[in-house]
Amino acid sequence: MVGVQFAEEIVGRPLVQRLISLAGLAGVLALGLRQSWPDVVWSGVLVAAWLIHTERHQPADASRTSAAGDDVVALRSAEASHSAFEVEPDVADPGGDALDALQTPERDATFASSSADCADAAPGGLDRAEVEREIVETVLLLREALEPPLERTIDDLDQTRGILRSAVAELDAGFRDLEDRARQQKTTALEVVEIAADGTSDGRATGYVGETESVLQAFVDLIVQTSKQSMALVYRFMIVDDLMKAIDPIIRDAENIADQTKLLALNAAIEASRVGGPAGARFSVVASEVKSVATHSNGFTKRIRDVLSAVREQVEVARDLAKAGASRDMNETLGSKERVAEMIQEIEHRNARIQRATDTLSAQTDGISKAVSDVIRALQFEDITTQLVDRKAATMRATLDLIANIHGESAEEIRSSVRAFAEREQGRRRSVTQDSVESGDVELF
Repeated sequence: MVGVQFAEEIVGRPLVQRLISLAGLAGVLALGLRQSWPDVVWSGVLVAAWLIHTERHQPADASRTSAAGDDVVALRSAEASHSAFEVEPDVADPGGDALDALQTPERDATFASSSADCADAAPGGLDRAEVEREIVETVLLLREALEPPLERTIDDLDQTRGILRSAVAELDAGFRDLEDRARQQKTTALEVVEIAADGTSDGRATGYVGETESVLQAFVDLIVQTSKQSMALVYRFMIVDDLMKAIDPIIRDAENIADQTKLLALNAAIEASRVGGPAGARFSVVASEVKSVATHSNGFTKRIRDVLSAVREQVEVARDLAKAGASRDMNETLGSKERVAEMIQEIEHRNARIQRATDTLSAQTDGISKAVSDVIRALQFEDITTQLVDRKAATMRATLDLIANIHGESAEEIRSSVRAFAEREQGRRRSVTQDSVESGDVELF
């Protein structure tokens, strides 16, 4: 027992210092060694009783060392009787389940006989009444020593509970506000993405792209058809030019005929002058008319040649223009078609990137909401901790009430109060059995 182990250190001190040391021993045993309160109180009572007895009844001529030795022997005898009801400390619930050992009949008998054992083992034959009186006095001294620290401990527990509750409330409000802001950010980002992509429910942006591509394709087909017709026109101009070139030999033949006719007219005039007379005169008139017709035919052929030359020049110009226009329209149209196709492809890629960014943003926002929910659930440690603190505070208040209600009672009355206290503590049900704040199943009663 802890009383015997500590008695050797304090038995040589004055009585007041011994009692103070005993009060400190009780507190250390209760809080540090996690010993049950009734065991601590009765251990302290036995140690204090023997200390007082030694102080009052040791022989005047005996040395401090021999008295201390007798006290230690007596304490070990009393300790042997008290060890029958010592229980192991309950690590999971100190001061709780360990109290059930106080409710057995054997434990009550041991309590009832502990004072008698102390009286029998006392040097000098001190009677039981005096031992019990000294025990009561020791308990009263313990009360005076334990009441202030217990009250301060209860106040500290209340203050801790208040601070914990306030901090958890602020954290809960902050995380809920963070979750709301994350949802608002998601809504705003989705609106921005929708505006940027012009993505409405009827898919007009995609429809615009498809319609633009269709119109552009029709325009390209029209230009291609026009280019084909222009090339056909160029081909026709080339045929006309070839035909006009074929007219040149005909015109030259007509000029030759005119020259020959003029030459025949000259020969006829010469022949008419040689013949002479009326026949020569008539033949001379015919030769003159033939010469006039030949001259007029030669001038007409020349004008035809000039007109054909001008027409040929204009046909060549028109052919060159048609050829250049057809080639230019085709090249520009094909280049424009390629550029528009690239633009449409870029728009499609951009829309795909926007969609991926939207999905990522949505997933991140959902992840933030889940993380905040987990944090809010983890904040339930405040409720669990508060219940544990309340339970321990209630136990300490009950202990304080037990000590405060001792006013000159007898040892039997003190034992009755301790048993009642043990029964009340045993009747307390553990309100919290969790050792973590992980989510779990709900148990229905």
